[in-house]
Amino acid sequence: MEYNFDEFFNELLESGAVELSALDENGNPLYSFTEKILSLHPGLADKIQNAFHNDMMMLWQLGFLEMDITLVNPTVSLTSKAVDEKELDKLPYELKITLQTIKQAMRIEP
Repeated sequence: MEYNFDEFFNELLESGAVELSALDENGNPLYSFTEKILSLHPGLADKIQNAFHNDMMMLWQLGFLEMDITLVNPTVSLTSKAVDEKELDKLPYELKITLQTIKQAMRIEP
């Protein structure tokens, strides 16, 4: 069986497991996973959650986030680097998107 990303992605959109959430700085669409992903594709949901967690840890290590990683459910806050355009420009695209997602969750505009 051949894997077709576009077909799979369209299936996720149609099922409501993925939804348009925002546009990046270049106007490209950004998508979010909904709760439906947990029941429709639990393995994929785990991989997505692990990738997001890894990105958060990298942002913390780079000084963009503040959190106490010794806690089971740490409170996450932004540092001054997270709103400094010169510092943000140094981040790879994937980490910029993760940080933008965190800001949106906090309801803080970039």
